[in-house]
Amino acid sequence: MNEKTYIITDKKYNIIKVGRSKNPYEYLKAIQKSNSAELEMVCVFEGDVEEEIKELLKDHKIRGEWYYPNPKTMLEIQERYLPNNQDLVSFIHNLFGEIKISDPPICLCWLGDDETRCQYKRHKDPLITCESYDIWKACVRKEEIDFGD
Repeated sequence: MNEKTYIITDKKYNIIKVGRSKNPYEYLKAIQKSNSAELEMVCVFEGDVEEEIKELLKDHKIRGEWYYPNPKTMLEIQERYLPNNQDLVSFIHNLFGEIKISDPPICLCWLGDDETRCQYKRHKDPLITCESYDIWKACVRKEEIDFGD
């Protein structure tokens, strides 16, 4: 049996895990036993595209195989690998609302040594810094932008 690539989400923090397994659903059951947050399968790819997806998500890595689900990157993954997968479409929509790859960028989020932060800017408003994941989730509706150093 060939290995398949999967994306699992941690429903508490809305982060994703990308990996591969011969039986992704059995793997999900196994890791759920040692995880306090509810995990859910987002999608399974019929083939080994793990490294390609991790490469797309590399700027959003948290630790190990866990990533923040960047909106534009998730749309790119969907369009490139699973264009008709309703589970992935629903996951993206539930997390980010209505977005398109062509939408303009408004948000910059990153992981620091001690904390996660998000800075976002809406139109000509001043830059605002968020310091909690819930605020990050609320404000990330578009692709991140580089505000410079």
